[in-house]
Amino acid sequence: MDRIALFQQFLDEKHNTTMVHEHYLNTLREYAPGTDLYMREMHFLMAANPKHPVSITDLAQKLKVTLGAASQMATKLEKKAWLYDAQIRKTGEGQW
Repeated sequence: MDRIALFQQFLDEKHNTTMVHEHYLNTLREYAPGTDLYMREMHFLMAANPKHPVSITDLAQKLKVTLGAASQMATKLEKKAWLYDAQIRKTGEGQW
């Protein structure tokens, strides 16, 4: 097998793996009766520990997402009544 064909095979396998992972993250799951959440939402909730409020900037860094993505997720979870403003510490930078 020549190098280009081998490289193409690698890229195809990498793409397939990425698609499976994306599907896994974007599948709605019922973690308990009446608790339909996506895996990303669950990760966010686990990082936003209500006993130790954190800033949206800290959450973004912890989850390795952009500040905008973290802010959008916080807003989405607040609308679903899974997250409350008190769980996110307001700071000068990256306020939510």
